[in-house]
Amino acid sequence: MTWIPDAYTLPTGDHPLRAAAFDALFADALVGAGRLGATRARLVFAAAAEARVRDLVTRDQACRAPFRFTVEEPALGRVAVEVAVPEEHTLDLDALVVRATAAAGARLAAPLPKSPRATPAPGAAGRELS
Repeated sequence: MTWIPDAYTLPTGDHPLRAAAFDALFADALVGAGRLGATRARLVFAAAAEARVRDLVTRDQACRAPFRFTVEEPALGRVAVEVAVPEEHTLDLDALVVRATAAAGARLAAPLPKSPRATPAPGAAGRELS
């Protein structure tokens, strides 16, 4: 089980750098994570990390085609990202949630309810969550 699917187009040599960027974001700012269903998950970050979240999600969306990221507008001091995948990538999504929660450690809080103000990440326009 890996959170980097076979369809990931980032050059292999850059995988460790991207993984480190995600791990740092998870460790610094993740405050909640969980599954919304078989093909969807939600990651919640401190709102102070919004620029980092949007930047990393935008860069990763360009090379992680099976994953669809939707970054919500900040609310209550937090910014949430919904992640959706096709059914054949549910194990990859599981691995992403496990990695995120492991990096965040014991300070992890429960995620916020879904906000109706969700906006797709740049580059993901027209792609809806299932």
